Amino acid sequence: MSKRFGRFVIVTCLSIVVAACGAGQESTGSTGPAETTSTTSNLGGDRLPVQIPDEDYGHFAGSVTGTLHLQSNGCWTVDLGDGDRLIVFPPDYTLASDGAAMMSPGGASFGDGLDVDAIGGIVPADGFPGVRDSFWGNYFEFCDPDASEVVVVDEVTPAFDVAALPAEELVAMLEEAELTMSWGCGLGFILSTPDQRVALYISPNDYEAVPNPPITFPDDAWRASVAVGKNLMVNHCDDVLEGWEPEAVFAAEWPVISATLKFEPPKTASCGGTGPVEADLTGVVVETPEGPVDLGDLTVFNEAYGCFAG
Repeated sequence: MSKRFGRFVIVTCLSIVVAACGAGQESTGSTGPAETTSTTSNLGGDRLPVQIPDEDYGHFAGSVTGTLHLQSNGCWTVDLGDGDRLIVFPPDYTLASDGAAMMSPGGASFGDGLDVDAIGGIVPADGFPGVRDSFWGNYFEFCDPDASEVVVVDEVTPAFDVAALPAEELVAMLEEAELTMSWGCGLGFILSTPDQRVALYISPNDYEAVPNPPITFPDDAWRASVAVGKNLMVNHCDDVLEGWEPEAVFAAEWPVISATLKFEPPKTASCGGTGPVEADLTGVVVETPEGPVDLGDLTVFNEAYGCFAG
């Protein structure tokens, strides 16, 4: 039994999705100035829980899709398809003055019943720092004393149908993508945006006979492509599929028509003993319906090279 492996490549920032949800998306949340209330004092009146700086909640940077609900007691939950769970929002999110909507730092408004896409994960309630005698203990006691799990998110945006976007907007998502997150597993390399809406896949065609690098694309022994969509890495290297996990949506996939792949092959390709493998990708060019897109030079890690789900 295994779960997926992921690693951020430190290029510009770490942001479990607060690093720009794909370009070209249309926000259905309203924007504009709004009066807000504080969110992290004592949860006595606003009860909007946000992450506390420097606290580690142990949540994975996965895709979650669900519906926000504002409960009668003023507490917020999210239904991921299998029932409501309490939700902890990103830092600096606030409540509108009437308490009926959650506001992002950029002024987007999220109200009761809104379908949302987010990056984050489910965390056991008992795993929160000092949960029984702290800020979080008060939160759980008021909102749901029986809560066993909480959804912690680092970005939340109004849900959108990526498959309905025209080709030019999908290409714009690729052009503006920051491919900074590496994914382990297998005998190839995957690099994606933190929001999992653009992903670059490189892998050998025959896992029994992996050619030695450098590899110049196009190459008959390797395949390389870029996908644009939503939740692209949701079940990567994962044979434990949870009922709340969304499905990957592939809106478009285009071939890499030029690139050079360089890495040092490990002596063995068995899981557990090879260590991370780092690869350099230079001169990456993708063919799209709007013409070639130059992604430049990239670095990608496979921390579980040779490992497979199972």
